[in-house]
Amino acid sequence: MNKTWYSVAEVSERFSVSQSTIRRLIADTYLPALRVGQQLRIHTDTLEHFQDAGLMSGLDTLEGDDLKSGSETLE
Repeated sequence: MNKTWYSVAEVSERFSVSQSTIRRLIADTYLPALRVGQQLRIHTDTLEHFQDAGLMSGLDTLEGDDLKSGSETLE
C-alpha cells in the first residue's frame, strides 16, 4: 500500500534538502500542503507533479536565504 500523504521530514529526505527548505516552500505557497493539527502533510500527487515538472531539482543549491532569491525558478 502506497502512502498518500508525506511529512516534511519525509519530503526533505526524498529530495535531499533541509526541512526548513520544504517549510519555506510551503510558507511561500510554492508547495501545497495540508495542516493536520500542528503537522504539515504533502500529498503524493503534489510531489509527483513537482518532480515531473522538474521543480524540485536543484533545491539543494537553494538552501536558506538563497531560496528567496531563486524562487522565480520555482514558478
